[in-house]
Amino acid sequence: MSEPVSHVPAPDHAVVLLHGILLNRWFLKPLETRARRKGWRTLNLTYPSTRRTIEGCADFVAGRIERAAAREPIRSVDFVTHSLGGLVARRLIREGRVPPARHLVQLVPPNRGSAVARHWRRRWLYRGLYGSGAGWQLGEEPEEIDRICGIPEEVAWGIVTGTVRTRVRPALLPPPHDGVVSHREMLMPHRELPTCDIRWYHTPLQFSRRASAQVLHFLAHDRFLPDDR
Repeated sequence: MSEPVSHVPAPDHAVVLLHGILLNRWFLKPLETRARRKGWRTLNLTYPSTRRTIEGCADFVAGRIERAAAREPIRSVDFVTHSLGGLVARRLIREGRVPPARHLVQLVPPNRGSAVARHWRRRWLYRGLYGSGAGWQLGEEPEEIDRICGIPEEVAWGIVTGTVRTRVRPALLPPPHDGVVSHREMLMPHRELPTCDIRWYHTPLQFSRRASAQVLHFLAHDRFLPDDR
């Protein structure tokens, strides 16, 4: 049996929080506050999710991390993300433009793209809300998502899924799902990643105390708490 892992907060290590599309840093503020109470140094960033591609969002975030590191050194990072932020983090890790990443913890990420985006992205209302950059890319096929974002190999990678019961066409969003992204789209095929499930909707899940507890436990121990549903 392997020895338990225990990471402790350090002044030169930062937890980078990245929100989902159409949102901003304030949606991850509750999780950030709980992380700070545990002693973690945080960098909770707003980036132009509706005005740039995934690549452009990654460039923007890399610049902000570089600025923060110029003020106070950052030798390593963890990424904690919601939805689209998980794809931006994958791109950042692939490019190697930021300090070495130790963890990637994704809340309800569209790792395989989004069938909902694929269905709606040609409609003017979708483009008006989500833009023609990253919002359009969410509708790409899984192979294209992997080409753009890369698949991190050298990080402890965990995924928090969400599960709700709503009347959505199974062909568009097969259960289980969080009302926006299906588990099939969140998880990575051919990769057995640690996961935990929270019974909550896609956007509100980031406010969940249980989700925060799972994230912080993963940062400290490379694993989630046992499912206590």
